[in-house]
Amino acid sequence: MWGNRKYPFAAVLTAAVVLAGGTAAIAADVGEEEYEIVDEHMFDVAFGAALTSDYISRGITQTDHHAAVQGYIEPSIGIFYAGIWASNVAFGGVGDVEVDYYAGIRPEFDALSFDFGYLQWTYLNDPASNGGEFYALGYATIYDPLTLGAAFYFNPGDSSTYVEANADFAFSDTFGASGALGYVNADIPYTTWNAGLYYVVHDYATLDLRYTDTNLSTADCLNLAGPIGNECDARVMLSLSVDLAISDLSGGDE
Repeated sequence: MWGNRKYPFAAVLTAAVVLAGGTAAIAADVGEEEYEIVDEHMFDVAFGAALTSDYISRGITQTDHHAAVQGYIEPSIGIFYAGIWASNVAFGGVGDVEVDYYAGIRPEFDALSFDFGYLQWTYLNDPASNGGEFYALGYATIYDPLTLGAAFYFNPGDSSTYVEANADFAFSDTFGASGALGYVNADIPYTTWNAGLYYVVHDYATLDLRYTDTNLSTADCLNLAGPIGNECDARVMLSLSVDLAISDLSGGDE
């Protein structure tokens, strides 16, 4: 399942070239000043990679509590975006690769921002476990350092849902804390939570130290995630992520 964010990149890069061509055509019609707005704010490609000590999704490890290397690429135009995310995974000692495809919109209204879309997760060696879900996310900046959020996910394949409340508090430009409380409503319903600290090492690099847990019993964990039974145990994860965009490299924010 989708963990944090996002690999056969060729298809997305091809789409990026097509979109870029369309953007240039629009810019030719609206003039130089409008072109700068379109170029900086209408079309972009975000990409990044992460190294984490454990890939945990909704409180359950996706790598048998081992490390994961992840990456994504995400072209966008205006509020519309699409992306590909991938990670190594392992279940019961059997390794695989997860590749997620997603698309949606991210409208913003003053202190409120939203994210609506659909995500399809796939496994290269286990297509029977493929699936997808619709999602709706919302964030509100209560006052400058504090952001509150909520999320809702719906899987049309089995009608399961996931709801979450989260918060982020920035102590400074480089240091902050965040946490989330979520509830999975599925065949075996359960609650999961996480809390952690993050440090912005560089403009594009972030270190994150996080504790995560669930209220699943060992028996329920065996039935849900088995076969080991410790897949739902409390863990502390350390992650290093790098996220940037073409606009950052081209000085688009200057």
